[in-house]
Amino acid sequence: MLVIDTYTNCAPHTGALKARGVTHIGRYYAARGSKRLSKAEAQAISAAGLRVFIVYEDSGDPELTVERGVRDAGLALGQAHAIGQPADSAIYFAMEHLPHGYDKSHLPGIKLYFEGIRRTLTGKYKVGCYSNGTTLAALLDAQLIEYAWVSASTSFHGSRDFLKTDRWH
Repeated sequence: MLVIDTYTNCAPHTGALKARGVTHIGRYYAARGSKRLSKAEAQAISAAGLRVFIVYEDSGDPELTVERGVRDAGLALGQAHAIGQPADSAIYFAMEHLPHGYDKSHLPGIKLYFEGIRRTLTGKYKVGCYSNGTTLAALLDAQLIEYAWVSASTSFHGSRDFLKTDRWH
């Protein structure tokens, strides 16, 4: 299995990606901008026999409130319906907080943000998060996410330890 994620339209490149062994492509939902996945692109990727997974990201550093979680999840929900994303599949939310990642002091706000996301998506889509180990462990422990995608930035808080667990997807 070879997985990539990109903010560019992959439809014209599905043959080349498949020939290189790519099996899964991560694409984006966002409030605005050209990085958003379109229905035509999703259909082209699927028709090529490739799988799509979804990441919602505006900045990777959202305001850490319930209201912002509700807003972002609502935008993701609208885009999921527009492209025909299957119900009960996952939408990951990017939480990067560059350049150093989130630490324990951010966890209360991160949990509020994901409470808003859960409130909006429960019963419709599963919730995932792309972040560092500290963030992912706290969200899994609080049962605010089903899926954890650990950042490749292994110097971020808790990531090396989290990678040693079987809790990431």
